[in-house]
Amino acid sequence: PPGFSFTVEGGRYFRNTGHGIMVRGASSGAVRRTVVSGNGLGGMHLETSGLDIADNNVTRHLNDGTAAGISVHAPGNRLHGNMFSNNDRGVALFANGNPVHGGSMHENGVAVFEDPDSGVSGNVAALVPIFAAENPFATLAH
Repeated sequence: PPGFSFTVEGGRYFRNTGHGIMVRGASSGAVRRTVVSGNGLGGMHLETSGLDIADNNVTRHLNDGTAAGISVHAPGNRLHGNMFSNNDRGVALFANGNPVHGGSMHENGVAVFEDPDSGVSGNVAALVPIFAAENPFATLAH
């Protein structure tokens, strides 16, 4: 139903032909400490605002249209402490107002992609690497 709230925590979403996680119509929610890897249409596809996307391990996604490790299509979400590797695009932003804080983004084609055709720019508030010892999820990620 529209306006629902949800929490996804500690799951594993991999090798799906579609998106690993698709969120549409929620009023709030969180995706934390999940492993999202090798999905056909990208790791996470977010079409709602008010989400907290934290401490996830997102790997091995090829860019296909809007696909990415995490593809954000609505304003007002918070991405922090996520670990990205081997994605064509680590984070792809198609809406303004989505700060990306911290995160290990290694061996990605583009760490953060902002869609200039949609007038999207200036989302990245503080993109600084975090190291394995600083991320409580890192021990589960490898």
